[in-house]
Amino acid sequence: MWFLVATALAGTKIQIGEMTSNGLTVHELFCDWSDPGLSAAFAGPSMVGAIAQKKADFDACAPQGSAAKLSWSTGAAAVMVEKAETSAIGACIAGVAKPIVQVTKGSCTMVVLVGEAKRATQIGDTVDDSP
Repeated sequence: MWFLVATALAGTKIQIGEMTSNGLTVHELFCDWSDPGLSAAFAGPSMVGAIAQKKADFDACAPQGSAAKLSWSTGAAAVMVEKAETSAIGACIAGVAKPIVQVTKGSCTMVVLVGEAKRATQIGDTVDDSP
């Protein structure tokens, strides 16, 4: 499935308000893809699906429930934590996400909810500064 994440229509903008796959929820996924290939209809869900394969690793970052807003772009050496409950939780979530999202071509942001769902949703609301 990773190859699906790496391809999308050149200049395609993808926005998903909320999506859950394999029990892992992502809020406010926005990507501006710069690689030709797959249609936008599949690129966003493919991204969430690839991330959800590491649900156990994400949940280990904050079993009690938390969230982090991440951003990354093609060629970046790191996944940036825009906002998180704590810097340690944010760094852990970014570390899990890095090998998955680095295959994308373009730039993206998302809020990842981890651990216990109710608390993760509450924290997700505080780290997501979208209108």
